[in-house]
Amino acid sequence: MSHEGSYIIDQVSDATLELQRLEQQSKILRPLEQRVLTESGLRAEHRVLEIGCGPGFITSLLCELATDGEVLATDTDPKLLARCEQYVTKRPARGLTTMQVQGAKLPLADHRCDFSYLRFVLQHAPERQALLTEVHRTLTDGGIICVLDSDDGLVLQHPEDPMITQLLSTADERQQRKGGDRRVGRKLAGMLHEAGFTAIRTKLFTFTTSDLPFPVLARILLGFKSELSGRRNEIEPWIETTAAKVQAGEYFLAAGVVLATAQKAKTHAPA
Repeated sequence: MSHEGSYIIDQVSDATLELQRLEQQSKILRPLEQRVLTESGLRAEHRVLEIGCGPGFITSLLCELATDGEVLATDTDPKLLARCEQYVTKRPARGLTTMQVQGAKLPLADHRCDFSYLRFVLQHAPERQALLTEVHRTLTDGGIICVLDSDDGLVLQHPEDPMITQLLSTADERQQRKGGDRRVGRKLAGMLHEAGFTAIRTKLFTFTTSDLPFPVLARILLGFKSELSGRRNEIEPWIETTAAKVQAGEYFLAAGVVLATAQKAKTHAPA
């Protein structure tokens, strides 16, 4: 099982294209994520821990929401951390700190943060349960964790396209080999409970060919999977061919993500 996890951007065939896919995904999900984060309890004064910040596309949003607080952004890749530093132009009042972290151990003191966000991270992390336990340790009493992740059981298509079905199956198998889990979404509540969190709530968000332009939805859903499966070059021709079928009502595609929020129990009585 890979210690680094199932997502290493330097190992994809076209890192520039992958960064474009990630940025497009972040822009599409940004209004949803802004609402989710504020409704989950993120406040302007919070000290925010972001696990798996990547190139900083969502770090910038966290910095805008925690205007009077602090953002601590972690990733395994120093190149992505450098991109994050460059990408984020508006810093919180107490600053942005980027940290390279390998494995589940976080170089933070107990009760260091008020809010933590893990976005499409646990599906790639071999030590995901240990990582959640570490996040629990670093949160203040009453601190909030917010997890957004995938579950390929939410992928629907009709009629079934054999290429896409095979791609999903192959990506699932290869990500498992690297320590990942493409169906982690359904497991989030149980994992948070095991890590010691309380007040756990879950919600599904689905996207169909009516919600997003078909090429956009297809690229977000299938981009990384096609990379895992060694079929990156087949996706664009398939999208071009299938777009006409979608327009004619002859093909339907949907995907979804799972949101889980929870709290660290308040164990200390107020002074």
